[in-house]
Amino acid sequence: MFETYLVYIILLIFCFGTAAIASKKNKKIYIWGIIFALTFVSGFRSYSVGLDTERYVEFFQLIAEGRSEYAYGLEESFKMVCAILYKIVEHPTFLLLVFAGITNTFIILRLWDFRRISSFAWMTAVYYVSFYFYSFNIMRQMCAVAIIFFATRYLTKRRYLIFLIYLTIAFIFHKSSLLGTGFFFIEILQWNLLTKKQKKFMICMLVLVPFCFVFVLMMLGRYQEYFENTSFQPGIMLVIKLGLFLLSTFGLRKRIRPIYEESERNLAVYELGMIRFSYLIGIAATGIGYFFSYMDRIGLMYYIFECVYFGMIVKITKNKNEYKIIVGLLLCYVFLMSLMGGGQGQVPYSFIWQSK
Repeated sequence: MFETYLVYIILLIFCFGTAAIASKKNKKIYIWGIIFALTFVSGFRSYSVGLDTERYVEFFQLIAEGRSEYAYGLEESFKMVCAILYKIVEHPTFLLLVFAGITNTFIILRLWDFRRISSFAWMTAVYYVSFYFYSFNIMRQMCAVAIIFFATRYLTKRRYLIFLIYLTIAFIFHKSSLLGTGFFFIEILQWNLLTKKQKKFMICMLVLVPFCFVFVLMMLGRYQEYFENTSFQPGIMLVIKLGLFLLSTFGLRKRIRPIYEESERNLAVYELGMIRFSYLIGIAATGIGYFFSYMDRIGLMYYIFECVYFGMIVKITKNKNEYKIIVGLLLCYVFLMSLMGGGQGQVPYSFIWQSK
């Protein structure tokens, strides 16, 4: 078990330190070291590491043998992706590496976009502590979350068609990706900034969004155990995070605007709105998880904005030093509980070449 703690602690220190150097020198080359390290540990994990890893490996082998119909629960599109990858390299670890690479690359690259208003080092730490280990379990969904998270950069640029293309790619991995259409509601907050053409497009999208949500709910209906496993176990962390959000959100707009040039002030308001609104949705989705087990996962594509929000309040708020202490203590607590509880099956850790 000591080796497990050592691997995870070294990885945390390396990612945080490298991210700090990348921010200081403002050189993108350093972030590839972070992506490589995260992908290496996740991709070369033993099949016993992660709650669903062994199950995925079994599915990969079934698909390779031409018996994909027995890989229950996987999207047909995802099976096709696995079949193609297996033809390139006939080894399950190769697929784990590819999917780990997709997840970490898209998420870290998107976090880098926010470095002007949010601490990249802290964003990276929050991602590692709070979200990284999900990829050891719900691998398909984390790939989809990463792709959608990255695609939100095109919403900022009003390039809606490109965002929809990424959304379609994410759908190949997990059907819940359709919930990503909810990001179009954020555009309503900036209605006055849209052109007539963009407004017409938005109206079409807003008509489509409810159908996407209904489809996802119907899909979830196939998994009735999600709703049958009802429980009410309110977590203190949810209350703390909600309180921290409400406490810090006031005054952020005044603090963020001076960072941008005069011509970019609308962008400042938009990005702040996207971050706050997305994170609030994520907190709400997490709250649902206290009533229905696993249901909090449907909000991961929004909840991942916690990385950006926490990084923002430790960088640009008036009381940023106090927030550094609060966020630091939260991360320490979550990290320790994660290692002690092993909720994603990440403990004990071993590399694939260490497995028997």
